[in-house]
Amino acid sequence: MYAVVSRAVLALIAIASTPVAYVLLFVSIERTWLRADHEALWVTSILTGLVLIVAWILVWRQHVIGTGDRVRMTAAAVIWSSVPAFLIGAWVESLSGWSRGGGPVFGGAVWALCWLASTALIWRERPGERSDSIAPDIRCTACGYSMNGLREARCPECGRQSTLDELLTAAWQRRGGVLADNHEARANRVTTAAASRPLEASRA
Repeated sequence: MYAVVSRAVLALIAIASTPVAYVLLFVSIERTWLRADHEALWVTSILTGLVLIVAWILVWRQHVIGTGDRVRMTAAAVIWSSVPAFLIGAWVESLSGWSRGGGPVFGGAVWALCWLASTALIWRERPGERSDSIAPDIRCTACGYSMNGLREARCPECGRQSTLDELLTAAWQRRGGVLADNHEARANRVTTAAASRPLEASRA
């Protein structure tokens, strides 16, 4: 199974588990802390949002380059997603026929949708990052010697023999833990090409 497929499955599980986590947190908070349903629902919505943030980052962290801009924009998305969430939550509570509990529930759902959509835009791969991931800086996993341009995966400095997959994985991890979506197919292509020509990268 490709890594991105397993990550997508985990992402779906995280989203599907959110309502379950919401109910469990609400019951725990109402019984042990807040007796008022309305306040307990708002606190539950906030805590469930934090759980979703942690789960989402853990699922996708190896597929996203954690640049400073991305980190700041992801944190800002938590705040700007709260604006429509509170507005819609307040609007639902103002409707006649709805209980006050509808606001936190609908508001939390809107926040989750807005934040997840924001991460899809913020975390998407950029053209420059695609080219960087295709041609990584390959170095010995033992001593760090540059192995760009070599015809074999043996380090001329320390003599360590590595597989090409080990070298590529280490190179992508040095770039911030990023593995391209088609990492396995790409590694296979490079392995085949390495038998006939040196790796296409300049020596550092």
